[in-house]
Parts: sequence; C-alpha cells; structure tokens
Amino acid sequence: MRRTPRHSDREWPGQPRPRLWDRLTPWQHALVIVTILLLLSAGCMAALGD
Repeated sequence: MRRTPRHSDREWPGQPRPRLWDRLTPWQHALVIVTILLLLSAGCMAALGD
C-alpha cells in the first residue's frame, strides 16, 4: 500500500492569497529595508555606547 505525501510541493489550485510583502511596491520595500537597517544600527550604537 503506497502512501502519498499529504503536503505536495505543487501550488494550491486557484489563486493563492498574496502575502503582505508581495503587495508592497518596490518603493515601500526600500522604505522597510532602510527602516530595519536604521533600527539595527541604532541598537548597535546603543549597545556599543554603553
């Protein structure tokens, strides 16, 4: 008796639900990346400053 895998690697039939990241524009992608970099650099500066 063969067992078929419950989760296949193929896409689900129909239109998949778009993720939040896919709905953002490239300009918003840049804003998110810059914001994360600023937060990381600020955290490193605070950690090194102490």
